[in-house]
Order: sequence, then structure tokens, then C-alpha cells
Amino acid sequence: GLLVADYPYFRGLVRMRLSLRVIKTRLGFIVNAYVASLIGSLSSNIDKVVIAGLYGYDVLGLYQLATQFLGLLRIVPGALYSYILPQASRRRPTREVEVLGLGVTVIAVLLVMCMTPILVRFLFSKFLRAIAPIRMALLAAIPSAVIAVRTAHFYAQERSREPLIAMVVYIVCLLYT
Repeated sequence: GLLVADYPYFRGLVRMRLSLRVIKTRLGFIVNAYVASLIGSLSSNIDKVVIAGLYGYDVLGLYQLATQFLGLLRIVPGALYSYILPQASRRRPTREVEVLGLGVTVIAVLLVMCMTPILVRFLFSKFLRAIAPIRMALLAAIPSAVIAVRTAHFYAQERSREPLIAMVVYIVCLLYT
């Protein structure tokens, strides 16, 4: 079934001509974007190692539950990024979608913050101490949406240096705070 659905994709791959010149001219962009992606992956795991080492597994469990709630709300920023990048690459306006996406993120954060005590009591009754950390973590979805929009615009302009620098600063702050 998947092969039938992916037929147009594979047909396009066969027709595509890969030019090393094109890759060579964009090598800096490609490397920076790849390194930023690696740092993002590293940062999503290193925080757990640091927290477990400094505060113990009890706090790590609360932190992990809070990050699961945050992960749910990061769906909107992820969708924003995925929509804005190709549109901005074609120089199409995305302002309305950006404002709508940021608004939806803020509203979702506020709704989930209000619903957190009910959800935790119902689904995770042994983790009532996680309510406050979850609420704090949920606030990170708002800057996450802004970062997704800005990163999409930087990549659309083939400017991968700024997101890379931001990721390096983030990982340094994460390790030294």
C-alpha cells in the first residue's frame, strides 16, 4: 500500500538530477542546519542526565511528566514550522498564519494550564506534585512557537548560522546553569 502511495515521490527522485555544484554552493547552510539539528537532539536528552545527577530520579520523574505535557503543546509550533518554511521559501506571505499559530499556542497553554490539576488527578493520581512543574513547563510552548517561526524564516532565507548560534548558546546555558 505504501509503495503505491509513494510512487510519485520515487518517480520524482528518479527524474531529479543531483548537481554537486548546487550542493557545494550550499554546503555551509547544510552543515550548519545539520549541526543545529544534532545539538537539538543532544539537548533533548542531556537535560535528563543533568537533572538525574543533580536532583535525583524523583525530580527527574516529575520533570519527564512535565515535558510530556509540553511535548503535546509543541505540536502547534511544529506544524507552524512545517507550514511556514516552504511558504517563506517561495516568498509567500505567512503573517496571518504566524499570528493565528501564536494565538492558538497561547490559548492552548492557558487551557491546559487550567486543566492540568484535573488531568493529573484523573490520569496520574500518584504525581500530584507534578502540577506546578507541568504548569511552568507549559509556558515554554509560547517561546517555542516564536522560535519555530523565526527558524523557519531563517532557513527559508538559507541563513542557518543564526539558528546554529542560538542552539549552541542554548546548550551552553543548559550545561552551566
